[in-house]
Amino acid sequence: MKAATVITSILLVLTIHCYGQDQWETWDKRYREINYNELIDSEKQYADKTEKNKEIAQYYSRLDNYKITAKFIGKTRPIDNNVLMSMKRVFKLFIGKPIQLDDAVKNEFLFEIGDSEVWMPIQTQLEKPFIKEIKKGTETILYCLFLNEHLQEGKIYNTLFISEFRKE
Repeated sequence: MKAATVITSILLVLTIHCYGQDQWETWDKRYREINYNELIDSEKQYADKTEKNKEIAQYYSRLDNYKITAKFIGKTRPIDNNVLMSMKRVFKLFIGKPIQLDDAVKNEFLFEIGDSEVWMPIQTQLEKPFIKEIKKGTETILYCLFLNEHLQEGKIYNTLFISEFRKE
């Protein structure tokens, strides 16, 4: 009986160690850390090249997963309708039914990243936990779905949709 209890205890400790070692490991593997300013500069350069060559399609979009560090400024607002519509178009092309976004995002939060202030949509289910855990002026790590869209008329959307967060 003692042996069974010891073995069970060892297995429990090993299980906790293996699975609880780093809860962020999977997120960190799926979301590549990037420099925000370099990302935006790269997207602007690509848009400029595309706009100069009218022989290629002027509309393009892409989707990626990024991890960034940003300081929460403490401001929120309802998501800009143009941003939401862009997200839906990109979502439809790469993921599926854009109607899923109707309940998944309602607001944007304002962050400071380097010298830039950036409004970022956040999943509705994350809003309350974020406000509770991340105070104004706090640096946080954000796991974001990046939705990029360049419209025919030259307008570009670079949207970082917050999928998860953690304290730095």
